[in-house]
Amino acid sequence: MNDLIAQLIALTGRLEAAAGVALESLAALRRSLAAALVQQDPALAAFVAPPDVDAAMVDAARAGVDLAAEKTAAGVRLRFVREAWLAVPADAARPAQLFGPFIDGDASLVQFTVFETAPMLSVVLDVHILFVDVHDLPMLLPRETVGDADLRNFSIPAGTVWVNAARLVAGATGYVVLRVAGGSLELSVPAVQAGPGADVQLAIDSAWRLTLVPEPAPPPVAGSDGDALAIELPSELVIQSDGTVTVTGAIGVSGFGSALRFDTPRGGPVLTDRNIVFPYEGLADAWTIAANRSRLAALGGEGTVALGLWALPVTQIAPDQAFEALHGGSIAVQLHGELRTHWAGAQGGFVSTDVNLTADAMGLEMQTRHPDAAVQLALSLWGPARSDLAFEAGTADLRYASRRGGADIVSVAGGRLRNRWDLPRDANGEPFACDATIITLSLVAERDGLNRIACAARQRAEPQVQGLALENMFLQVLPVRELALAGSGAAAGEFTQGRARLLFDVQLAEPMLPDPYAASWNLPDELRIAESALSIALRWQADAPVAVQAQIEKAIQFPEPRDIADESDVALGRRFIEQLNAQPEFLSLLDLSTHDHHFGVAL
Repeated sequence: MNDLIAQLIALTGRLEAAAGVALESLAALRRSLAAALVQQDPALAAFVAPPDVDAAMVDAARAGVDLAAEKTAAGVRLRFVREAWLAVPADAARPAQLFGPFIDGDASLVQFTVFETAPMLSVVLDVHILFVDVHDLPMLLPRETVGDADLRNFSIPAGTVWVNAARLVAGATGYVVLRVAGGSLELSVPAVQAGPGADVQLAIDSAWRLTLVPEPAPPPVAGSDGDALAIELPSELVIQSDGTVTVTGAIGVSGFGSALRFDTPRGGPVLTDRNIVFPYEGLADAWTIAANRSRLAALGGEGTVALGLWALPVTQIAPDQAFEALHGGSIAVQLHGELRTHWAGAQGGFVSTDVNLTADAMGLEMQTRHPDAAVQLALSLWGPARSDLAFEAGTADLRYASRRGGADIVSVAGGRLRNRWDLPRDANGEPFACDATIITLSLVAERDGLNRIACAARQRAEPQVQGLALENMFLQVLPVRELALAGSGAAAGEFTQGRARLLFDVQLAEPMLPDPYAASWNLPDELRIAESALSIALRWQADAPVAVQAQIEKAIQFPEPRDIADESDVALGRRFIEQLNAQPEFLSLLDLSTHDHHFGVAL
């Protein structure tokens, strides 16, 4: 199969649009992915449409080839990232397109983010002395940056600026990226520039001073907690070629609990895992919150704030793949105290003592490790199907986020999931039980009122064998190994549409037919467990029967039949084998039409 089509199928072949997502969004996603893939490998553009592939996939591939040519001609490169729906942004880039949510074949809720490169003005220092070549790229400025007649003073318009991270913190790698409302670049020695938009070549003995005004976040509007934020960023950031870095102006956040405002910088910039941060002196008074806007999570409590931070993201992406930045920096604080979180529709709540709060133009994030928990949440899925979630000691990684102009999300790791489902059923007609540890749970409140859930759980292995009768195969399986579900609904805790996927370990399989065929099996001396070899997918929606589909995911063990019957002509069989240059193969069919007991299971 053609590589482009194969890659599109691998990436999107099992995706379906989640509730509330336009059906055409999947075609648009495939078009963008195809364009990005073709830009990575232009040879993929010359493909022949396989006759057995869905026409929509082929159409998306052809449209992607055209889009790749269009973007390449414009000097724009595409890349994409697949991640969980509303995941913590792992990239400092501003998305060009966001597709999702989609439900993947493993019942996870995912999104695809497409990024585009942005034209930038490079400020470079190239030195050629004898056999030594030095190339330094201290900064990238908006393409529309213009210099005066002497090329000593440059006016920076609103846009994105990249600054070599080592210019802020010695030894740092990558580039700091931020949105600015404007700024200036001053040089002690005139630069050289071949023309508008061409690289600005610094003189080897030139000192420089870069002054940036961070782009302010949007003002508060009606909506949820992310929309209520008023964010104050520093008035000015100055970076000089001699390593001097100065921040001027207070930082702060209001509109979410009591106001946080930090007036006094404390020392210079500090490198963290993914940011360069500027510390500010903490607050004398405690931060408090008694109410908030979200319909998903109610917050209350108070805490002291020993330190405030202005955080600028650092990217390790190469400058020739430069992109537009997300924002003008984040305000980050750590709250020490007691913060209570109560989920809509749940009994009890979480109590956190150390909370990291981050606010920026995109909204707010709150995260804590190992909160105290006493929470019970009942989920209604289809018909009689219910799931009970419980969170107690051992719960980890509690998160609450509210996106400006978007959704709210709460997520947590740890806890227990107990199913009371009527499907799927074993060969005895009993539903498979599941009492599992939650790997991750996310609850989402969309802006339009829709609620979503995504959950993944794993059950402890138990040496209990159960029978499972499929249409043409009987399986010996162990209890549910893993479970994932994604659903949506209008009311909290009620998810009337969705998909679930259960994985089973398989011990043994036997082909069978309902017709009166029979075979006698020799059970293997040693049974080999095939882990996660069987999946059962459930698809449900209101006022419709639940669709159940089983699929063999890995090779599984079959018993060998007994020796060839005595009445068989062995010599004749050997001649056939020699003539065909073949090896003996067996296909035995098990007769279950009499409803006799088999492996102790009444069918």
